[in-house]
Amino acid sequence: MQQFANAARTIQRDAVRSSVVFEICWVDGDILNVRMSGFFSLGEMKALEAETEHLLRQKPAGPFFGLAEISPLPVQRPDVVFRLRDLLSTLRTAGMANGAMVVQSMLVKLQTRRAVDTGRAAYFDKQEDAVAWLATRRDAIKSGSAT
Repeated sequence: MQQFANAARTIQRDAVRSSVVFEICWVDGDILNVRMSGFFSLGEMKALEAETEHLLRQKPAGPFFGLAEISPLPVQRPDVVFRLRDLLSTLRTAGMANGAMVVQSMLVKLQTRRAVDTGRAAYFDKQEDAVAWLATRRDAIKSGSAT
């Protein structure tokens, strides 16, 4: 996969002495790759939403896929999870066929499952497994054998 070419954001919060990082960009033409870490505020989620909407305007024709690398993400506040659910709904409406999530924390996995259409998403411990799964989904859609 290509390296992240653009859209890296780091937001420092001096009061808490922590940082939130999200990187989002298109890779391999039709995979929207997002990496997230840190404890998000609503303002930081809004920044992620704005960057996502900007990238969706550059979306390739046809269905696309999502790859979320969220292993370093801690459990988030309920209002942030609600915004994440809205963001995922926007992605599905824009044509996201399937999404793969790389997450190792069981608590984050459970929290994320509440926000995700589980029929279109799968969870993985390793990025290479997630990428391989997305490749099979992409091949199935291109060949017309996707269910």
